[in-house]
Amino acid sequence: MVDIETLTAIIGAITGIAGSIMGYISLQRLSKIKSLDLRLGLKKAETQLILTVNDLPELLTKAKRSREAISSAIGQLRSGGLKKWIQEWETDHISAKQMISILPNTDSDYTSNSQRDLETKLILIHQQSAKANALKEKYEIELERDEKQRDRIYAERNRRN
Repeated sequence: MVDIETLTAIIGAITGIAGSIMGYISLQRLSKIKSLDLRLGLKKAETQLILTVNDLPELLTKAKRSREAISSAIGQLRSGGLKKWIQEWETDHISAKQMISILPNTDSDYTSNSQRDLETKLILIHQQSAKANALKEKYEIELERDEKQRDRIYAERNRRN
């Protein structure tokens, strides 16, 4: 007959083994969930980056036309300030084209990537997004400035008439 101490030890060992197995299973599930979460976050960030970057050429072209029209209206079409602005615009336009050329492939599902690879890719996408968003914001602000200048021009013309 088995004494109570041995029985308690056997039950404790079985419980410990079962707990270890359950812990391992939970860890595997958690790892799969984390990978899924990273993949979803990566795809979402990629989609947002692609939308932002693909809109940049049109935004930059619109901003350039607007600035040229405003400069013409105030008689500064050939000014040094406009030339400097256009040089900066050309640099930004090249940057936008480069961003388009390195956009991520949207067909990838990243199921074979490790968590570390997914994290690295996500960080790179966030860095690219920060650059694209800064460029977008810059030219949205430029368009707002032009619109305010346009309003001042119209107000001045109406005041004269």
